[in-house]
Amino acid sequence: MPWYYAEGTPLGPASRGPLDDADFAALASSGQILATTLVWQRGMAEWQPLAIARPDLLATPAVPDAPPAIGFCALCGLPRSPEDLLQFGQRSICPACKPRFATGLTLGVDLSQPRQRYAGFWIRFGARVIDGILIGIVQYSIVFAISGLGRDTAVSGLATILAYLLIQPTYEAAMTVKQQATLGKLALGLRVVRTDGSTLTWGRAIGRYFAQLLSSVILLIGYIMAAFDDRKQALHDRLCDTVVIYEN
Repeated sequence: MPWYYAEGTPLGPASRGPLDDADFAALASSGQILATTLVWQRGMAEWQPLAIARPDLLATPAVPDAPPAIGFCALCGLPRSPEDLLQFGQRSICPACKPRFATGLTLGVDLSQPRQRYAGFWIRFGARVIDGILIGIVQYSIVFAISGLGRDTAVSGLATILAYLLIQPTYEAAMTVKQQATLGKLALGLRVVRTDGSTLTWGRAIGRYFAQLLSSVILLIGYIMAAFDDRKQALHDRLCDTVVIYEN
């Protein structure tokens, strides 16, 4: 499950990530992520210092039961005296961030977690073009090989049809499950995930491929829906509970 960490910028704290466990551990060992750096991953109630969330990555692990000497605001990430922090459920918020945090709760937006950036219609179209070119090259190469080697026209024709029917769904499902994206989406920094951020299962990935056919046969209206949706979901995304997001 990917990790995020807070880093100071001239405009204030910013979220960095996602990082897999290996990259996250490497940054911690190199000193770029300190014991006091706020980190977060899905399933955690709030941002926590590295010393509390992952003491195993420190040269001298902190005692898990020992309370931190200083508190951190879950929204801005700045260190504060524990006495100055206000508790909203399991989250600690500094007085300066209280109005913005309360507004976010009123609107149903959790501002203390990294926001997903949804990919729009045109960049998804570009990824589809890249995939179409790659798949076309593979399909034509296989068909050419079958046509050159097959003496039985009927058998060659059947093999050609199977090549067209199996290559693309297998490619899309396998890449979506293993890499969370096809090569076209990877090239443009996109990922396909569930609306809760989790990876698709094989069944859902295959179902999403065939749901795309439905988006196509209705005059591409299913795809065009992504241009007018708040989360940029096409018809097949809505049917399969998926979204296409930017990697960073």
